[in-house]
Amino acid sequence: AYLASTLIVGPTATVDQLPAGFFQQWQSDFATVGQTRWDSDPRTDMTYHQYDRTLVWFAGWARTGDPMYWDRGNQSAIEYITLQETGAYSYPPRMAEVPGSEVHYLLTGDPRGKNAVQGIAEFMDIATFRIALDRDPFKDWMDSRIQSYVLMSSITAARLEIPGKDWAAQARQDLNDIFSTQGADGAMRWFSWDDAHSVFMASLLVHALIKYYTWFEPDPRIPPFVKQILDFVHPNLWVNDSWQYTSVDSTSTPDLNQLNAVGYAWYGWLSGDQTYTDIARTAFQWGSTDAFLGYKQFNQNYRGAFQTAYYILNP
Repeated sequence: AYLASTLIVGPTATVDQLPAGFFQQWQSDFATVGQTRWDSDPRTDMTYHQYDRTLVWFAGWARTGDPMYWDRGNQSAIEYITLQETGAYSYPPRMAEVPGSEVHYLLTGDPRGKNAVQGIAEFMDIATFRIALDRDPFKDWMDSRIQSYVLMSSITAARLEIPGKDWAAQARQDLNDIFSTQGADGAMRWFSWDDAHSVFMASLLVHALIKYYTWFEPDPRIPPFVKQILDFVHPNLWVNDSWQYTSVDSTSTPDLNQLNAVGYAWYGWLSGDQTYTDIARTAFQWGSTDAFLGYKQFNQNYRGAFQTAYYILNP
C-alpha cells in the first residue's frame, strides 16, 4: 500500500485490491508468464524493451511489494541503458524506454538513468522526430506512436530538470503541435497508414497525454482531446473481444486491449462518466482472458494495465 501511495510508477492498484476473476487472472499470469519471460527473453536485445519492460517490472514491484520485481526492474534498466549508450541513443522512438529509465533513476539515483532520458530527448531533436510532430507531409513516417515518445521524452526531461534547454517549454510546444493533428471527428490519421487511424498508436499517445496532465501540468485541452479519440474508436472500431488494428482493418487485436483500455479508464475516472469505465472494464476482461503473452505482447499487457485497474477500482 505504501509503494502504491508513492505514485512512483503512477496510479496503481495493489494485489490486495484486485477482485477475484479476471483481475486476479491478469495478476496470476503476470507471475507465471513473467517468470517464463524472465528466464527466456534476452535483455540485451533491444526488442525486449519495446513498450518498456523495465516499467513493467517496477510496476509489478509497486503492486506486490515483492523485491524480486525491484531487482528485475533494475537489471532490465541497466541492460537497456547500456544498449542506448552503445548505440548513442539513436534507436527508433518505439524503443524509447523513458518511463522505465526515469523510475530507475528516481529509485536508485543512478545517473545513467537520467543520462538515458537526456540522450533520448536530445535524439528526438537531432533525428528531426520532434519537428515533424504537426503532420509534416514531407515526413511520411510520422504517426501517433512517434508523437507519444517525443512528448514523453520532453515531459520527463522537464520533470528531471535535464540541462541544455527549457524542456518544460518544449513539452508545451510538443503538446500544441500534437493538438493540431487531430481530425474533426477525433481521428489521428497518418500518411504512413494510408490515412487510417491506428487504434493502438493513438492509445500510446493517450498514455503520454495522461502523464502530461497528471505529472506535469493539467492542461484543460487534454481531456476533450482524449475524449474525441475515445469516441471515434468505440464502439465504431470494436470487433468481437477487442478493437480493430486500424480504422480500415477489422482484424481483432486482444493482445492490444490493455494498451487501449487505459484512456477509457482514465477518462471515466476523471469525468465520472461510468460509460467509459465500463468500456475499460470489458476490455480489461477480454485482454486478461484472450491475449497472447508473447515476447512484446507481455509488455503490451502490463505496461499500462496497472493504471487501468486503479482507475476502474478507485472511482
